Amino acid sequence: MTTKMDLVDILDEMSDEDFERFKWFLEETHIPKHKLQSANRTAAIDLLVGRLTMDKVTAVVRKALMNVQRNDLAMRLKRPGKV
Repeated sequence: MTTKMDLVDILDEMSDEDFERFKWFLEETHIPKHKLQSANRTAAIDLLVGRLTMDKVTAVVRKALMNVQRNDLAMRLKRPGKV
């Protein structure tokens, strides 16, 4: 299972520009826009984990990474049920 630290490590590899675009793709999580806009990488993950299950967070992050053309990072996320 993907951990919060795994997610933060992956987001740390993104440029600031890619991270801003990544946050835009998190709209489906229904996290208030003002909270996401001001969130750094760790805060963004905390917001997601506070609202969704870890499996759902992983799926949402994977999809957002693919939307910003960071398939290399998306592929590093563990699939639900995998160790």
